[in-house]
Amino acid sequence: MKAAASESAEKVTSAVREQAAKVGEKAKTIAGDTGKKIEKALNEQRATGADYLQSMAGLVHQAADVFEREVPQASRYIHQAAQQIDTVADAVRTKNVQDAVHEMQDFARRQPAIFFGGALFLGFAAVRLFKTTAPRSGQNGRQAGQ
Repeated sequence: MKAAASESAEKVTSAVREQAAKVGEKAKTIAGDTGKKIEKALNEQRATGADYLQSMAGLVHQAADVFEREVPQASRYIHQAAQQIDTVADAVRTKNVQDAVHEMQDFARRQPAIFFGGALFLGFAAVRLFKTTAPRSGQNGRQAGQ
């Protein structure tokens, strides 16, 4: 009876191991498929993101041109930040996401002043962009009441 119980326990253990192996393989397959789908989606959005970054770089260059007469030193830094945005746009277009992030981190370590200055400028530009594109509910309410 002891031998039969031991044999049954061994069969159950073996069956559990088999099922665990099958579940593990299925999980690996699902994870691999999910990773491929995420990578595909990121690659599809890469061109759009690169175009957006290049247009932002153009705007930053225009802003630097405005500063050229008044504050030439600031203009030079702003142009450098715009060039880095162009570099990032090219990286986004041609490299995978991990490489682009790594490149941006390297630049931030090598040129922290330009990186943070550019980030600050982009922050101001984003705020200004959102202010100009946001609907103004106060004006609509006044117009309706008039």
